Amino acid sequence: PMWYPIETDGGSTSCVRDSSYPPSYTSGVLFETREGCCGAFPAACVTRAPTAQPTTALPTARPTGFPTEQPTPDTAGRWLSNQDGSDCVYADLPWSMANSDLAFETRDGCCAA
Repeated sequence: PMWYPIETDGGSTSCVRDSSYPPSYTSGVLFETREGCCGAFPAACVTRAPTAQPTTALPTARPTGFPTEQPTPDTAGRWLSNQDGSDCVYADLPWSMANSDLAFETRDGCCAA
């Protein structure tokens, strides 16, 4: 089993430890310790306090055109450094992980880091 970040149904990210990670996950998102996962993906280890009031907005008077924005794909292809830092590997990551400082849109960007 390894530690790795996952995106929950609510859109947040958390670090979990098991052997069920996708085969596309590489050493850049797999960690021996929870601390390693949390260090690479800090948002995955933040516990938010409950709010005093619900945050759901009231419905609008009239429906809006659908969709109002371009839908976001479930994943984004990004380049990550491999575990020993000797090369960069490509993986599909959930958006919450794709925006990490450890993920790069280009191989050149990854290798330059």
